[in-house]
Amino acid sequence: MTEAVIPAPVRLFDLIVGAWVSQAITTAAELDGRRFALTELGELLREDHPGSLRGWALLHGRAFHREVWAGLTDSVRLGGSTYDAVTGRTLFDHFAEHPEDAAVLNDAMTSMSRTIVLPLAEAYDYGPFDTIPADGDAYVLCNVVHDWGDDEAVRILANCKVAMNDRRRVLLGEFVLSEGPGGNDPMQIWADLAMLVMTSGGKQRTRAELAELVHRAGMRLSRIIPAANGFSVVEGVPA
Repeated sequence: MTEAVIPAPVRLFDLIVGAWVSQAITTAAELDGRRFALTELGELLREDHPGSLRGWALLHGRAFHREVWAGLTDSVRLGGSTYDAVTGRTLFDHFAEHPEDAAVLNDAMTSMSRTIVLPLAEAYDYGPFDTIPADGDAYVLCNVVHDWGDDEAVRILANCKVAMNDRRRVLLGEFVLSEGPGGNDPMQIWADLAMLVMTSGGKQRTRAELAELVHRAGMRLSRIIPAANGFSVVEGVPA
């Protein structure tokens, strides 16, 4: 008796549901009769899910994002951006030439904002800003300065400082890394590696490094408030 050949798509589904090989990817579950349904995790890949991470998943599958990780070893050993070394240009140069990839990144950032912004909003007391003038009392930058080297990040913060009076402040939504080894969770470590791979000088920073940026921009770091998702609100006020 000849063994029945299982079609390739079904074998792929077996990998996805963890039935044979992979125990890590569980976005779908097998029902009776070789039918499949999304798991609770898999539901997050739907575009219409209120907590959708579809854009984030698509970003990591795009060639411009995926292929440059092969150069991570050289960046760790020698320093410098993996993306720049592998492609000969910066990531933002690539986006200027490939707007379709820029659109994927934008969708990914929108996806992540659903998981980042609410915990940050809950962690920080925005009560003093109930009445906000047209020019704003607070300048909120979520996952912005980590994209840039120190000089560029200082320039961004200094531009905010120009518009501030003594009552205003800059609020940064960022991972704040531990000063010593062993104090960061895997997501924070991965995010720091992602900055090394994808940006020209960007990185996740420690409290001391963030304080230095804020100081160079003419402000002082007044406090850091941890949020529920590993991010923190970093508050800078006029010096």
